[in-house]
Amino acid sequence: MDGDAGFIVSPGAAGQPGFAPDAPGGLAEPAATRRAARRRFPWGMVSFLLVAILPTLIAGVYLVRFASDQYLSEFRFSVRQAQPLRSDPGMSLPGLSAGNPLLATLLDSEIVVQYIASRQILDDLQGEIDLPALYADPAHDWLARLDPAASAEARLRYWKRMVDPYFDMATGLVTVKVRGFTPDAARQVADAVLRRAERLVNSLSERARTDKLAYADSDVAEKEARLKQAELKLSDYRNTHGVLFPSVHANENATVDTQMRDQLAQLRTTSATLRAQGVSAESPQMRVLQTRLAAMEGEQARLQAEIVRPGAGAGEKQPLALVLSGYDQLVVEEGIAGRAYERALQNQQQARNEAVQQQIYLDAFVRPDLPEESLYPVRWRIILEVLLAGSALWCLGSLVFHGVREHLD
Repeated sequence: MDGDAGFIVSPGAAGQPGFAPDAPGGLAEPAATRRAARRRFPWGMVSFLLVAILPTLIAGVYLVRFASDQYLSEFRFSVRQAQPLRSDPGMSLPGLSAGNPLLATLLDSEIVVQYIASRQILDDLQGEIDLPALYADPAHDWLARLDPAASAEARLRYWKRMVDPYFDMATGLVTVKVRGFTPDAARQVADAVLRRAERLVNSLSERARTDKLAYADSDVAEKEARLKQAELKLSDYRNTHGVLFPSVHANENATVDTQMRDQLAQLRTTSATLRAQGVSAESPQMRVLQTRLAAMEGEQARLQAEIVRPGAGAGEKQPLALVLSGYDQLVVEEGIAGRAYERALQNQQQARNEAVQQQIYLDAFVRPDLPEESLYPVRWRIILEVLLAGSALWCLGSLVFHGVREHLD
């Protein structure tokens, strides 16, 4: 039939009639037509222009026409610790007199770096420089300038983008890079940051000196109180036992007692010799000798009586040896307290001598400079990055698109 000229009936796989896919005017013709239409329209070129070229053009126009120049001011410094001269050779060993100087320097440098990158420095700089006037001027491009109504967290993020401190662990040096929209602004902010860093280091040094002096003063006060207490106990002991220097008193009594014993021995020997010679006891010579013997024995008894001393308010008798033992113990305690007090005074004087010197100081060997040309933004690099990113995105999208289309076809 003429109406059926566009179809070819052929047996199928199972002997059934079917449609030839390549027959003229068949059902497969619309799909081929659509594929041919897609080939004729440059979808790939259009998508590449939209995804890669157009963002690059927009970025290039913004960077060249609207982006503000940014200038860089840089300064470098190191945090050092000065070891003061010590008059006492026994305290000159670093391991005994202080901690590890290298570790302390690293910690102090890290403290300064953390301070520069913290919100605290923003609060401290409010009274010195006007950051909104330097960074939030509407004359600058809106992508790079600071929002005047920004929160504290947003200001801190912006500050970290414009001020970059870096601490080199190998050399112990700190490098701070400060950006500004004008050369004067960059140098002004860099000078302010450097001043604040120096104040921080000075405050750390002052606090260390204050703590050291406070400890030395408290140690002197403690040792002085201990010495006074030992002296008071010794004075009470003397008053209680009624003797100023028991050791001297005991030595004197022993000397006198020895002499009297020798004299008594001589008198008794003389008396025995006279009696052996037949001298009568009633003779004047014997009476004088007996009187001297009696007087000497009485004096010896008195000296023997002085060997004991009254007790502490109880009427007890204590041997002079016990009094001397207690006195010697108190003297030893007083000597120990005196030497400790003398040592504390030496440490206090040493701490005061060290306080005169600056223990921690910031050495800025590279001061903030005045930049002459802008280094940021690096326009060609940003444009190239945008182009590469757009091209990579277009390639990835093309792969996904062609894979999905092939699956659907």
